[in-house]
This record gives sequence, structure tokens and C-alpha cells, in this order.
Amino acid sequence: SNFLKKEKEKSAKATKEQEKKQEEAAKKADSIWDSEELGDGIKVREYASDDRVEPEYDIMYRQKIGSEDVFLGISDKDNSSDHCEEILVKIHLPGVTMRDVSLEVFKERLLLQSPKHRLNLPFPYHVKKNEGNAKWDKPEETLRVVLPIERDVQYVHM
Repeated sequence: SNFLKKEKEKSAKATKEQEKKQEEAAKKADSIWDSEELGDGIKVREYASDDRVEPEYDIMYRQKIGSEDVFLGISDKDNSSDHCEEILVKIHLPGVTMRDVSLEVFKERLLLQSPKHRLNLPFPYHVKKNEGNAKWDKPEETLRVVLPIERDVQYVHM
């Protein structure tokens, strides 16, 4: 009887392990991406003792349009972000001077640090990080960062 009891326990354990493997396989089948596809990305170390605040910011899209676009609709541009050429990020940094600001721009995000502020901002589109510019507006204490959007798809109108 001990032998039968041990065999039943082994069988139950094997069944549970098999069910667990089937559940993991089902989860993998339901997932959109594998962890290998996600990559590492940019990691920003956050400290519990860091009391810097996230500054107020606005993300705006910019298009270059002419009168033929506005009145005649020749180029088929619309006001959606799909047809914009640049991203403008306005970051309000009260009580900070330009020399206190550290700015790093990557293809998919912007990292800003100052003695009072910290911002890790992902972009809605990939940008051309080496073709942008940043300007400091001293009276408004605002940093304006303009970055061209990197487009993989070009719209062809026939």
C-alpha cells in the first residue's frame, strides 16, 4: 500500500508539472512580444532619496505647410501627427539657469536633469537626435527643444 501511495504522489506531481508547462506555453502563445524582442532600452537609475521634481512640459507637433496646402489641398497633408515633420518639446524650469541644465537626446527619449528637476520623457515617434536644436528662453525660464521626426514610411500621393 505504501508503494501505491508513493506512485500516486509521483503521478500527481508529474501531472501538476505538465499542467504548469502547458500554462507557460499558453502564456507565450498569447504574448505579443518575447522578452528578447523588447531589448534593454535606456535605463535611468532612480533613487529613493532623489527629491527632484518632474517639470511641466508640453509636446507639440510642427508641420511645414504653404498656401497650396491650406487653400488647395494639393499635397494631401492633414493636421494629424502622421504628417508632421518635427516635435517641439517645451520644458518649464522655474528657478534654473541654462548652465544648470543637462540635456541628452536619444532616438526614442529625452533625458533632462538640473539641480531641481529630472525628466525622462519618451517620444511618441523616433527622432533624428543629431539634427535637432535647443534654445533657452530666459524670461520664461523655458527650454525649447525642436527635433525632426524620423519617418520610415513616406506617403506617396497619386
